[in-house]
Amino acid sequence: MSNTISFQFAKPPNGIKRVYEYQKFVVFMATPDQFREKEFGYKDQKGFSKANGISERQLNNWKKIDEYWIDVNRISGIYLKQYTPAVKGAMLNKILKTGDAAEVKLWHQLVEGWSEKTDNQFSVNRESIKALQDANRAIFEAAKADDAKRRAERK
Repeated sequence: MSNTISFQFAKPPNGIKRVYEYQKFVVFMATPDQFREKEFGYKDQKGFSKANGISERQLNNWKKIDEYWIDVNRISGIYLKQYTPAVKGAMLNKILKTGDAAEVKLWHQLVEGWSEKTDNQFSVNRESIKALQDANRAIFEAAKADDAKRRAERK
């Protein structure tokens, strides 16, 4: 297991006795299928079980732990980031040919944690402005009605 990834684990979930194997299984599951055989020498859970001397039942039990999937998702993000330069290059080539940048946006959202800047403040301000306009209109109408009432009383 890569040192780069192993230090990313804070503390394994309570009750995990084979911490190294647990962490290795998390990294294995976080690795895309097409790279598992090259990086680990096996491509599925059965192969992991045999190579690491741990039962598939235990692996399935780990998969039932909420923290396990949190770890898998976090490590997956770390793993995928190493490919960002290559993906950016491939996307740039595509963009230069087709002008389509949807893949760039998607990659940055999934891997880099980027999100579009949305002007929520503007929409809140727009709603606030409308509410103020409505309130001003109501005040104006009430003042207009009071003026009309006073005029009627003077006559």
